[in-house]
Amino acid sequence: MIPTRSLSPIGLILPTLFLGGLVGVLFGCTSDSSSDSAGIRFKETLRIGTDDPEAPDHQLYSQVAAATVGPDGTIYTVDARTGGVRVYDADGTFQRTIGERGQGPGAFRGASTMHVDADGRLLVADPAQSRITAFSRTGELLDTYALPGVRRVTDLVPLSDGRYALVGAGKGHLLHVVDSTFSNAQARLVPRKSVQATDHKLGRVITPYFAGSAAVLPDGRLVFVPGLYSGTLRVFTETDTAWTQTGTYESPNGRDTPVTITKADNAERVDLPIRMQNGTFAAQMHAVSWGLHTPPGKGLVHVFAQESDAGLELTVERFTMDGLHRGATVVDTASALNLTARAMDADGNLYLSDTRDVPTLRRLSWETTL
Repeated sequence: MIPTRSLSPIGLILPTLFLGGLVGVLFGCTSDSSSDSAGIRFKETLRIGTDDPEAPDHQLYSQVAAATVGPDGTIYTVDARTGGVRVYDADGTFQRTIGERGQGPGAFRGASTMHVDADGRLLVADPAQSRITAFSRTGELLDTYALPGVRRVTDLVPLSDGRYALVGAGKGHLLHVVDSTFSNAQARLVPRKSVQATDHKLGRVITPYFAGSAAVLPDGRLVFVPGLYSGTLRVFTETDTAWTQTGTYESPNGRDTPVTITKADNAERVDLPIRMQNGTFAAQMHAVSWGLHTPPGKGLVHVFAQESDAGLELTVERFTMDGLHRGATVVDTASALNLTARAMDADGNLYLSDTRDVPTLRRLSWETTL
């Protein structure tokens, strides 16, 4: 039995939610490496963050709300409570801060995801203002884009022709194909009603904050996985007339009911407190997806967390590009919600937000063993 634990730092007061920290804590890691049937190991090679009050601001985190890595290994992070994007080189040496917290041009109130595009621009999705801000490598403000009816973007994926796939709740759907300026939604895929994570009526409240993630395969197909993970990845193909779902990739992982919502007093474990006018409810997460990635030569990589008899397992599973499941690696297991996968670079290295004792950004490097 997993011990009951109430985690007030991620409590919700609906409809106002702590955007930066809602999904920012998961699964304490107790070792530096792990291995399993996927034939890979992960070993910690970098840690940024300290509890020294005399340390510079760029070393102090409340929680890493978003992170991404550029092609040259440059690391970009956003803290959940302070402003600006912190930029580090591949060795973790601080370089600069880009942007600031606020509402004006070049400012943002929070970041749900980031991406470095083919031109080297840093794209920052600001859910509170429903926009994406583009910065140069040196921090110059380049553009500000209003999102086309998508309230919160949880993933931002470039297509081969300059368009983007956005994952986020909007117009009754969770996956959106937009033009290069983010202003025109050309296709809206995955009806929100088709992602039935729980029978409880409050499921519709939390689904937008676990909208999911996407990846583009080498042949141009688009793969989507909902944040509340049932074990099925949906595959979409574009024809001359439309995007259509052309298949699924199936995993032995995930849960038919990825989340259970009950009255807080009756909850076995409170992963996510939801405070409503008629009382406090508790969401207990059973399977949560944290990202799809296609690092060169490693196939389709899915990072997720899953409840087991041993606790909560942060896991990396691999598929071939044709959808064959190649196995899974458990990164670590714990009962506390305090470690989240935030990014994966081109080498397959994982970047994690760890808030167990001292909030840090940690890099676990990929090592192939088979």
